Amino acid sequence: MALLSNPLFRLKSFGQRPRRLLVFISIILVLFLACESKPPPEITDPGQLLFLGYAKQDVNCSKCHGADGQGGMDAPDIRNAFQKYGKGEIMNIIEYGKGEGPDAMPPFEGKISEEELLELVIFLETLQRSSSDSQVEN
Repeated sequence: MALLSNPLFRLKSFGQRPRRLLVFISIILVLFLACESKPPPEITDPGQLLFLGYAKQDVNCSKCHGADGQGGMDAPDIRNAFQKYGKGEIMNIIEYGKGEGPDAMPPFEGKISEEELLELVIFLETLQRSSSDSQVEN
Protein backbone atom coordinates (compact mmCIF):
# COMPACT_ATOMS: atom_id res chain seq x y z
CA MET A 1 0.00 0.00 0.00
CA ALA A 2 2.88 2.40 0.80
CA LEU A 3 4.21 1.82 -2.72
CA LEU A 4 0.96 3.07 -4.26
CA SER A 5 1.08 6.30 -2.25
CA ASN A 6 4.60 7.06 -3.56
CA PRO A 7 4.35 10.01 -6.03
CA LEU A 8 7.00 8.51 -8.33
CA PHE A 9 5.00 5.31 -8.63
CA ARG A 10 1.90 7.28 -9.58
CA LEU A 11 3.81 9.15 -12.30
CA LYS A 12 4.91 5.86 -13.84
CA SER A 13 1.36 4.61 -13.91
CA PHE A 14 0.42 7.46 -16.30
CA GLY A 15 3.01 6.39 -18.84
CA GLN A 16 5.78 8.50 -20.38
CA ARG A 17 3.99 11.87 -20.48
CA PRO A 18 5.21 13.33 -17.15
CA ARG A 19 8.75 12.17 -17.85
CA ARG A 20 8.69 13.75 -21.32
CA LEU A 21 7.39 16.98 -19.88
CA LEU A 22 10.17 17.00 -17.30
CA VAL A 23 12.79 16.39 -20.04
CA PHE A 24 11.27 19.16 -22.19
CA ILE A 25 11.31 21.66 -19.33
CA SER A 26 14.91 20.70 -18.50
CA ILE A 27 16.02 21.25 -22.10
CA ILE A 28 14.33 24.67 -22.25
CA LEU A 29 15.97 25.68 -18.96
CA VAL A 30 19.43 24.59 -20.15
CA LEU A 31 19.01 26.48 -23.45
CA PHE A 32 17.84 29.60 -21.64
CA LEU A 33 20.83 29.57 -19.30
CA ALA A 34 23.24 28.81 -22.14
CA CYS A 35 22.02 31.85 -24.10
CA GLU A 36 23.05 34.28 -21.38
CA SER A 37 25.65 36.39 -23.14
CA LYS A 38 28.98 37.18 -21.58
CA PRO A 39 31.04 40.21 -22.56
CA PRO A 40 34.17 39.76 -24.65
CA PRO A 41 37.24 39.70 -22.37
CA GLU A 42 38.61 42.93 -23.88
CA ILE A 43 35.59 44.94 -22.67
CA THR A 44 36.33 45.93 -19.09
CA ASP A 45 35.02 49.52 -18.92
CA PRO A 46 32.05 49.44 -16.49
CA GLY A 47 30.26 52.16 -18.47
CA GLN A 48 30.65 50.24 -21.71
CA LEU A 49 29.43 47.04 -20.03
CA LEU A 50 26.30 48.94 -18.95
CA PHE A 51 25.87 50.53 -22.38
CA LEU A 52 26.06 47.14 -24.12
CA GLY A 53 23.69 45.44 -21.67
CA TYR A 54 26.20 43.07 -20.09
CA ALA A 55 26.19 44.56 -16.60
CA LYS A 56 22.41 44.60 -16.17
CA GLN A 57 19.79 42.90 -18.30
CA ASP A 58 17.31 45.78 -18.03
CA VAL A 59 19.88 48.43 -18.98
CA ASN A 60 20.98 48.10 -22.60
CA CYS A 61 21.56 51.40 -24.39
CA SER A 62 22.99 49.68 -27.47
CA LYS A 63 19.66 47.98 -28.10
CA CYS A 64 18.31 51.28 -29.42
CA HIS A 65 21.38 53.47 -29.96
CA GLY A 66 23.60 50.80 -31.56
CA ALA A 67 26.79 49.27 -30.21
CA ASP A 68 28.83 52.31 -31.24
CA GLY A 69 26.18 54.93 -30.47
CA GLN A 70 25.40 55.68 -34.13
CA GLY A 71 21.70 55.25 -33.50
CA GLY A 72 19.18 53.21 -35.39
CA MET A 73 15.51 53.03 -36.21
CA ASP A 74 14.52 53.43 -32.56
CA ALA A 75 16.94 56.05 -31.29
CA PRO A 76 19.21 58.90 -32.43
CA ASP A 77 22.97 58.97 -32.86
CA ILE A 78 24.37 59.87 -29.44
CA ARG A 79 28.05 60.10 -30.32
CA ASN A 80 27.86 63.90 -30.38
CA ALA A 81 25.40 64.34 -27.52
CA PHE A 82 27.90 66.42 -25.55
CA GLN A 83 27.89 69.04 -28.31
CA LYS A 84 24.15 69.48 -27.80
CA TYR A 85 23.75 68.83 -24.05
CA GLY A 86 25.85 69.35 -20.94
CA LYS A 87 26.97 66.48 -18.75
CA GLY A 88 24.25 67.21 -16.17
CA GLU A 89 21.55 67.28 -18.87
CA ILE A 90 22.70 63.94 -20.26
CA MET A 91 22.65 62.40 -16.79
CA ASN A 92 19.15 63.80 -16.31
CA ILE A 93 17.95 62.35 -19.65
CA ILE A 94 19.33 58.92 -18.78
CA GLU A 95 17.84 58.95 -15.31
CA TYR A 96 14.41 60.44 -16.08
CA GLY A 97 13.94 59.76 -19.80
CA LYS A 98 13.05 62.15 -22.59
CA GLY A 99 10.06 62.67 -24.82
CA GLU A 100 6.75 60.87 -25.04
CA GLY A 101 5.26 58.11 -27.12
CA PRO A 102 6.85 55.09 -28.76
CA ASP A 103 10.04 56.96 -29.72
CA ALA A 104 10.69 58.29 -26.21
CA MET A 105 13.82 57.52 -24.26
CA PRO A 106 12.74 55.45 -21.23
CA PRO A 107 13.82 56.49 -17.74
CA PHE A 108 16.45 54.39 -15.97
CA GLU A 109 15.77 55.82 -12.52
CA GLY A 110 16.00 53.01 -9.97
CA LYS A 111 17.67 50.69 -12.48
CA ILE A 112 21.17 52.09 -12.16
CA SER A 113 22.99 53.61 -9.22
CA GLU A 114 24.49 57.10 -9.23
CA GLU A 115 27.95 55.53 -9.63
CA GLU A 116 26.78 53.47 -12.63
CA LEU A 117 25.19 56.57 -14.16
CA LEU A 118 28.50 58.40 -13.89
CA GLU A 119 30.39 55.44 -15.41
CA LEU A 120 27.91 55.39 -18.29
CA VAL A 121 28.31 59.11 -18.95
CA ILE A 122 32.10 58.77 -18.89
CA PHE A 123 31.81 56.01 -21.49
CA LEU A 124 29.51 58.20 -23.62
CA GLU A 125 32.25 60.85 -23.59
CA THR A 126 34.63 58.28 -25.12
CA LEU A 127 32.09 57.65 -27.90
CA GLN A 128 32.17 61.36 -28.70
CA ARG A 129 35.96 61.39 -28.76
CA SER A 130 36.16 58.30 -30.99
CA SER A 131 33.53 59.79 -33.31
CA SER A 132 35.43 63.05 -33.70
CA ASP A 133 38.70 61.11 -34.19
CA SER A 134 37.19 59.15 -37.07
CA GLN A 135 35.84 62.36 -38.65
CA VAL A 136 39.32 63.88 -38.59
CA GLU A 137 40.74 60.82 -40.37
CA ASN A 138 38.21 61.10 -43.23
